[in-house]
Amino acid sequence: MKAIASLALIIFSCGTILAQNALSFDGIDDRVDCGNDASVQLSGSAITLEAWIYPTAWTSQVWQGNIINKENNSPDYGYMLRCGSGGQLNFNLGGGSWNELSTAANTLSLNTWQHVAGTYDGAMIRLYVNGIPVDSQAVSVSFSSGLRELTIGNWAIDNSRAFPGKIDEVRVWNVTRSRSEIFNNMNNEFCTAPSGLVAYYQLNEGMAGQANSGITTAPDLSANANIGSLQNFALSTSVSNWVLGSSINPASDFSQVVDSTCSDYIGPSGQIYDSTGVYIDTLQNSDGCDSIIETTLTVNSVNNQVNTTTNIMVAAQNNATYQWLDCNNAQAAVNGATGQLLSPPDPNGSYAVIVNYRGCVDTSDCYQLDGLSVAEQKNSTISVYPNPGKDQLTLRHPFIYRGTVQILSNDGRLIKRQNLSNQGETKVQFSELKSGVYIVRIADEIGQVQSLLWQCQ
Repeated sequence: MKAIASLALIIFSCGTILAQNALSFDGIDDRVDCGNDASVQLSGSAITLEAWIYPTAWTSQVWQGNIINKENNSPDYGYMLRCGSGGQLNFNLGGGSWNELSTAANTLSLNTWQHVAGTYDGAMIRLYVNGIPVDSQAVSVSFSSGLRELTIGNWAIDNSRAFPGKIDEVRVWNVTRSRSEIFNNMNNEFCTAPSGLVAYYQLNEGMAGQANSGITTAPDLSANANIGSLQNFALSTSVSNWVLGSSINPASDFSQVVDSTCSDYIGPSGQIYDSTGVYIDTLQNSDGCDSIIETTLTVNSVNNQVNTTTNIMVAAQNNATYQWLDCNNAQAAVNGATGQLLSPPDPNGSYAVIVNYRGCVDTSDCYQLDGLSVAEQKNSTISVYPNPGKDQLTLRHPFIYRGTVQILSNDGRLIKRQNLSNQGETKVQFSELKSGVYIVRIADEIGQVQSLLWQCQ
């Protein structure tokens, strides 16, 4: 018979699984228009722009290779992160006039993924590559972004300043991120947008390098939902399309579950676990954010076996609660029979037992007992003491002088065997015997067998 499971399960919804992708820009007219929502109309003295880039060519001027751009031009307002001119990185803020910083040539490399960031804290503009500061400059400006659209991979005004290469993991902040914050988070996607992240594009959509004509938007995973609109992309080959992205770590939520079951356990991912242990399941939602669930599982399986002697039935499961049933009487409960062992009212009857172990309930098969009568049991001269005991038991057998005594666990395993003493009393000693109920079985010289129960404390 099957155990009844007692189970508390935490389930997460599972959505479309997305790859770690990026966008490839042709350097001609590809662009992502992210709109001009109030959330990206930044101004004042705090900003951070960052992205992963894979440039495939350098524009002749550093201001021509726009990674992130929201620029007015005459009057000069806006913010932008750009690269070009032999590997320079450029960050620019406008407050009626431009305030920009460009690194030396060869700071960036072609045909490799690298993380770039620019920050301003009201006093210093700073540039970072792969989380390492590469240049800084004292600036005092209250910048404003004007009314142009936030644009990825091109100039906000037209298509004449396009970035050639791949862009991934674009982040726009209205706060100044510190060096440690940039370094510690650049290799990990965010599952929940941190405070200050006003626009966030993981760019994980599409199938890398395949036909993606229907996938023309880039979701903003910040709280503001500035959805990006892909413009002029071919969406059919390895260029001007969704492609494989940088090898950063996928975003994840970590949850811990402590659970127990009486039988098989179905994990959140559908995996079946049938033994006690610690298991990891990973699910992914439609935003590409992994849910990692660590389940500490205890399987409380019930041993529903019954061991029989000539006059006793013993439930094999220790440390449980019990109810014996009369199988010849529609499995009615045997009155008062709630212990691990049963001296059957009818020695020729058939009995089963309901076992409840740590909340898991199972019922044994019916067992037929064909042994001594109740009167014969009561008149037996064999006894064991002390009962319960611990390291030693004494078996009294006044009318049996030759034979053997066996000590068995309640599941029938032989623990110890020795010859009977011819004095009518035999001492059996143990070392490190576990507490529980044991069967003491005596066989005389003509092969007659009798059994008793002894409890070890």
